[in-house]
Amino acid sequence: MTLHIGFVGSRCRPLVERLAQSGHAIAWAAPDGEAIVGVVAFSNAVELARALVVPRVAWLDLPTGFATELAIQDVWPEFSPGDVIVDSGGGTVHDANRRAASLASANIRFVDARTVRENGIALFLGGDAAAIEIVAPYADALAPGWTHCGGPGTGYTPAP
Repeated sequence: MTLHIGFVGSRCRPLVERLAQSGHAIAWAAPDGEAIVGVVAFSNAVELARALVVPRVAWLDLPTGFATELAIQDVWPEFSPGDVIVDSGGGTVHDANRRAASLASANIRFVDARTVRENGIALFLGGDAAAIEIVAPYADALAPGWTHCGGPGTGYTPAP
């Protein structure tokens, strides 16, 4: 099984389940040690990042702030240029721009995302076109009709 995408955080469970049902090979690092049939479990974000194959996508859904910052610090050293970190835990335009600029120094891409879990899943993504292209196959399975809102910061707070 080739793993290209991994999720970090117990709040990701609905996304992990949906992608697993669509036939994608999924890795998941859930802090509570939760298990989902057909999903490869890891005890932490570093192990998960090391197990992924290029092009790698680490999808974080953690509480806004410190937890997200720590997860990014855990994941990015294990990544290669062109890999993508997605954060759907929330944040501000300032957070997204800062994260995108910091990760760009290592040629790692950043996507900020907002998921709305009412009547299914709606997904709004912010990031450069190259990052969105890598994330698109997963977005298609998660929320057909997802929206690329623009550059970094636009996914966290899409225009009404």
